[in-house]
Amino acid sequence: MSDSENPDNNQPEDLPQAVVRDTHRWGRRISSVWIIPLVAALIGAGLAWRSWEKRGIDIVIQFQAADGIVPGQTSVRFRDVEIGLVTDVQVGDDLQEVDIAVKMHETMRPYLIDKKKFWVVKPRITAGGISGLGTLLSGTYIAMDPGGETGELVRSFKGLEQPPSDPAGTGLAIVLNAKHLHGLSEGSGLYHRGVQVGAIDRYELSEQGGQVTLYASIPKAFASLVREQSKFRVTSGFDLTASLNEGLRVDVESLRELLAGGVTLEIPADAGRVAKTGSNFELLPQRHRPAAGQAPPGGPRFVVEADQLGSIQSGDPVSYRGQKVGVVVHHDLSDDGRSVGITLALASQYAPLVRTQSVFWNASGLSADLGLSGLHLHSESLQALLAGGIAFANPPEAGAPAARGSVFALRDSPPKHHEDWKPRIWIGPQNEDPEPSAALPKAQKLHHKGDAAGDENSHHWFNKLFHHHAQ
Repeated sequence: MSDSENPDNNQPEDLPQAVVRDTHRWGRRISSVWIIPLVAALIGAGLAWRSWEKRGIDIVIQFQAADGIVPGQTSVRFRDVEIGLVTDVQVGDDLQEVDIAVKMHETMRPYLIDKKKFWVVKPRITAGGISGLGTLLSGTYIAMDPGGETGELVRSFKGLEQPPSDPAGTGLAIVLNAKHLHGLSEGSGLYHRGVQVGAIDRYELSEQGGQVTLYASIPKAFASLVREQSKFRVTSGFDLTASLNEGLRVDVESLRELLAGGVTLEIPADAGRVAKTGSNFELLPQRHRPAAGQAPPGGPRFVVEADQLGSIQSGDPVSYRGQKVGVVVHHDLSDDGRSVGITLALASQYAPLVRTQSVFWNASGLSADLGLSGLHLHSESLQALLAGGIAFANPPEAGAPAARGSVFALRDSPPKHHEDWKPRIWIGPQNEDPEPSAALPKAQKLHHKGDAAGDENSHHWFNKLFHHHAQ
């Protein structure tokens, strides 16, 4: 019997059959009702992230004044890119400064270290010149320098009252110690051979008030000029000297140094190695220019001894026939206190004038002789009387040239008829002497206190005077 003939088979042969699927393989389908909350959560998370990313870092910068700083308007910039905004300005707790609250961009978080420097950029007229004119249009802002790559993360900073001369901090920072400020100010320049190689950033008085500390910066291009043995000396560009015999003399170097003052960098022959950041140097006072005709440092030295110093002072002229040929460089009491030794320096070209028989006297003195013929006053010229100093002359038999360090007696008055003493002593070039001597006499050392007075190996006080002060 065929299937079609089977009475129990009621289902038609062409009907579709049901297929059973495993629902545990793919899990239950997520209902579309949850899609909207999920998207909303993702959007909220994104907004929260952006809000967290832009929340910024709160820092405080302390300045002495808040001139030109406006909350909500004054920005903080680095290389003319805004990196923060001032949010509040308040007076400090000690009423000595103001606290500037700043909201810095979050991207600056890793760079807010203790070496950072902040200063206000605005129009300034300082000793170093005029700066910040661009802020007349853009407005005052706070600038920040790199300040190094490593350091302690902080949120409070001490602002600079003047822009640093080396904002990048790649140069050399040194400290100058002085007893006085010498008219210097923030922005005063450091010069070498007339070229500005740095500047004074700031200065402060020590706690005890005994000295002034100046902080200077030298850009990287000039940092190698500063050596361990370098000397720093005050220079004002203006040198005024006055004396009765030479009058008033004014020397002015540059208008910039005259107005701003400054410091000169001197590099000795044996300057040592390049100085390191933080090195300390003494700031020396200004060196006055020597007067015309003053003996050079290398000129020969001689010593004259007197019972009284009188009006003679260091710097007084030494003259020969009224012509200034040297200068008094030092004077001191003898070891036994019974006389005064005076060190003289002559210009090298006039050294042959000092002979073993030369006579020295106090040219500024005024003496009087009372005799049967009446009262006679004796003095040098009015110029010598006012200027002071020492004069000397040579008798007809002047003797051999005197050696360096020779000691002579100092008379209170000139010898009689010294105007008639006219020995021929050639001081010009030897090859141009119209009457050359057959043999020049050998230089001799004269000691009126005995053979040991000026001996280089002697302990006589004149020898000490000469070697301590005349070298």
